[in-house]
Amino acid sequence: MRLVPLVAASVLMASSASACVVAEDLRKGVAVTYADGRTELHRRGAAGMVLIEETSGEDVTRWTLARGLYYVGMTRIVAGREVSELGYAISYPVDANDLPLPDGPGAWEVESKLTLPPDPPIGQKERYRFGSAIDLPVGDCTYRAIRVDSETWLSGDYTTLSLHYLPDLGTSLLLNVDGSPDVDVIGIEAG
Repeated sequence: MRLVPLVAASVLMASSASACVVAEDLRKGVAVTYADGRTELHRRGAAGMVLIEETSGEDVTRWTLARGLYYVGMTRIVAGREVSELGYAISYPVDANDLPLPDGPGAWEVESKLTLPPDPPIGQKERYRFGSAIDLPVGDCTYRAIRVDSETWLSGDYTTLSLHYLPDLGTSLLLNVDGSPDVDVIGIEAG
């Protein structure tokens, strides 16, 4: 008779532990919800890419991240039609699968090429600063996260992004753009 409560407790512990997202969940999709109301769907793409989709009404923005960290492309879908002139592509002097992943504090600089259709590629300089791993609590789960601050210089313009790279999931969460206050992640769920 005592076996039944032990089995029930084991099932409850397993079901709550399985609610935390793992890397395998990217195959079907992982929904990320931010405190500002924004929701993204992260999915595993081909050749080590992660695809992130944000929907606003009928409009969709799709980002492509190499190795789940480096933004290498963006497209916009407006009223069901892809509008290429609203997108971009970034290429690096190394294969996308050879871009470095953070494993602790450090930095990496690179000269990349930005293509804004229909214009030809133009050079830009990027610098990435990698922080120490922290525990990032989201709901009942805790994820290992490395803060990544990136800076990009292009024809006199300067842009910054701050991310939390989640190495165990293989994707990144956008915290802020151009120094705006960080936005908290309030939910990460398998799709």
